[in-house]
Amino acid sequence: MNKTYDLFLKYANNNYKRNLTWLDRDPDSPTYGSFDRNFWHYKTSDFNSDILQQGIYTLIALYKKEIPNNYNKNKLKNLIFSSVKFIILSFKENKKFNEYYPNEDGYPPHAFLSNVLGDIFFYFPEFLKLPDFENTYIKINQRLSKRYETKASNQYATALAGLYKFVKNLPQHKDMINIEKHKKILLSLQDKEGWFVEYNGFDLGYLSITLEALTEIYKISLDEDFLNSINSIIDFYYNIIDIDGNFPFTLNSRNTEYVLPFGFLNLEKKNKKLNYLIDKIFSKEEYFSNLIGNDDRYHSHYIFANILKSLNLIKDFSTKENIENTNELYLDSAGLYKKYDKENNITLYIGLKKGGIFRIHNHKNNKILLQNGFRAIKTKKVYTNNFQSKHWNYKLIEKKIICEGSFVKSQFNKSTPIKHFFLRVLSSLFGNKIIDPLKKLLIFNKKSTKLKYRREINIEKNRLKIKDSFFGFQNYKIKLNPKQNLRYVASADIFSEEDLAENIIDFDETIIKEPTYIIENYYEL
Repeated sequence: MNKTYDLFLKYANNNYKRNLTWLDRDPDSPTYGSFDRNFWHYKTSDFNSDILQQGIYTLIALYKKEIPNNYNKNKLKNLIFSSVKFIILSFKENKKFNEYYPNEDGYPPHAFLSNVLGDIFFYFPEFLKLPDFENTYIKINQRLSKRYETKASNQYATALAGLYKFVKNLPQHKDMINIEKHKKILLSLQDKEGWFVEYNGFDLGYLSITLEALTEIYKISLDEDFLNSINSIIDFYYNIIDIDGNFPFTLNSRNTEYVLPFGFLNLEKKNKKLNYLIDKIFSKEEYFSNLIGNDDRYHSHYIFANILKSLNLIKDFSTKENIENTNELYLDSAGLYKKYDKENNITLYIGLKKGGIFRIHNHKNNKILLQNGFRAIKTKKVYTNNFQSKHWNYKLIEKKIICEGSFVKSQFNKSTPIKHFFLRVLSSLFGNKIIDPLKKLLIFNKKSTKLKYRREINIEKNRLKIKDSFFGFQNYKIKLNPKQNLRYVASADIFSEEDLAENIIDFDETIIKEPTYIIENYYEL
């Protein structure tokens, strides 16, 4: 055993009961097997959020005694069966899976539940012999094989992992799944720098989910193309991590604040970089205290499952690698600049595709300092430079970073009964055809044609000089952007220590009167 395993097991023991509270465990209940407590218990929702069925991994970990326990195995198996049956009957009845509203027919629950069922039927092949189970499992994957998701790679990778598991469980149906076509499309979503696209950029949290899926696929297929892709991801993480094992989460395209372990642990042959990352990221208590900040919903159906699947893999891990960390890095496609200043013992990160926001990791006193950009507000109009966009222009000239472009129009969307009424009407009439318009409203915001912005960061010997220029902002109120980003992402906006981190620059909100407004700041390193 080792200390890292002890941390994983402690986390599992502290959380599995909370996770199983989401499960309807009453065999006489019509919703027996549902993992959506809001649906079956609180009655605050009138449909089951199918993606939450991934809570089954908690039951599997108990059944396999990966979480040590003295529970009755037959009772555990009955709960696993009831949860799987709930998935099968849900698809049989609705011909779709829903996550956020009725008749959604969402891609993520379809992808992730195919993946879950692939694992379940491998562990319990006898379930497939039950009435309707095999036929419904075939229909789930037939339909999934006709769908694609090229803006969120982690979802597509998980779907492909589910399809590979389907072929492994039912090889006689291989011809109905066009594996090679999906493989080609998925691998085309990986940039030469190693990251997979997530809403126009890299996202370290969702990339760890993609990594998990790719390792699962590789273990089934032994296809070297997937192994090469995996190694490129490992190189990307290795290049970005700081000397203390921390990442620049605020620069993520989808604003996640976690990296999950299973994909890192799931390869039997680990190189020095991979061993280094496992030790640096997952062997400290701070990692787990950050995970617990994720809300119950996301924690229950994905994050906790990943930890549980890692338990047996981390048990015998003890390798420590003392290899040199990457000191300076400029990734043009990712829009990322990193510099480790050994003399001042700090690491600077700049997000060039998020309007030049930046952060400093001070290794002397273990502090993280943030500059999250600006917001411009006039009446109900809200614009920000802290938004992932391919429209930002940037360049590195010796020790000067320049980022320029336009503020992005954003908004706060308050939930109301009338909005939900119309959402349900539209989803009942048009099904998943309304998903793209909803994404354009909540996720893919448009840049302003009038509000231009330029940031220059001069990296001097013992200080940073920051010059911000605003063009066309007359009568807009300018203020510092908080850590919260205005792009909607389910697993984002968790509370972490960074919510209360020190600002790198101070600025009192002001209403701009001039056509050109310039702010200059200095930060002593």
